[in-house]
Amino acid sequence: MEKRAFQVQLLGTSFIVQTDEDADYFTRLLDYVSKKTDEIESAVRVKDPLKTAILTCLTIADELHKGFVMDQDLHEAEKITLSLLEKIDRSLDSR
Repeated sequence: MEKRAFQVQLLGTSFIVQTDEDADYFTRLLDYVSKKTDEIESAVRVKDPLKTAILTCLTIADELHKGFVMDQDLHEAEKITLSLLEKIDRSLDSR
């Protein structure tokens, strides 16, 4: 896939990011980061761009990690459920 250049403006800084990601995906990603940055700025009233960026990063990492843990928990629940269904099937077959 061909690389595209995107103009990014966050926390008073402007820079170019080159990526081979889909333009719609990258735009949604930027919108999400911008929204989270705005939420952090409003919630904690931090005016230091570096601190805001770090808090935004931690917030997004927390969301990602919680989603990952939830996925693992769901996977484990699915394994237990399948195991129980197999035991029920074997029990019904032996009758």
